[in-house]
Amino acid sequence: GELALPEAMTAIGLLLGTLPLIGPPVPPGDSPRDPGDAGPDGGPGEDTCTGEDPATVTGKFYAVRDVYNSPRPVHGPIPVLVAGGGEKRTLDLAARYGDACNVFAGEPAQVRHKFDVLARHCERVGRNPAEITKTVFAFDTSDLGALAASAQALAAAGADGMIIVGPEDPSKIPAIGRVLADVFP
Repeated sequence: GELALPEAMTAIGLLLGTLPLIGPPVPPGDSPRDPGDAGPDGGPGEDTCTGEDPATVTGKFYAVRDVYNSPRPVHGPIPVLVAGGGEKRTLDLAARYGDACNVFAGEPAQVRHKFDVLARHCERVGRNPAEITKTVFAFDTSDLGALAASAQALAAAGADGMIIVGPEDPSKIPAIGRVLADVFP
């Protein structure tokens, strides 16, 4: 049988560096280390590009004027997925702005540590960490038994799901989906 997925998440990113800059260019050697540097407080701001009116964002390194979110999302706001495991900046951005947080797969203890850091950031900003879907990248899906064991260990470490990179053979997607559906119902 076919695996029917009840819903799908689409990750959409806005790379502010691709938009025209307002003001002088960033001096060489003084570029942002993190996309969050673009916003006024180190993040993009909660209402950036979410309303009907154009948004203007002025940050430390970038500024954009009159940006529209067009076409509008079909089903309300687009979930924000923050990917990465940087403990000081990236996980802080996930705690403040993310609907989901994706870290790179490692040993389950490393993944658990990243989710614990995320929880501490959430506590600091007054947010319930359970509001954030926690996922882990998976690159090697060639051995479904190993994938299932890895998924179970990562679920025990706090992951709510996995984001699969690949596989090279799209015909394997239903089998991978069944493995993940067993672990992450």
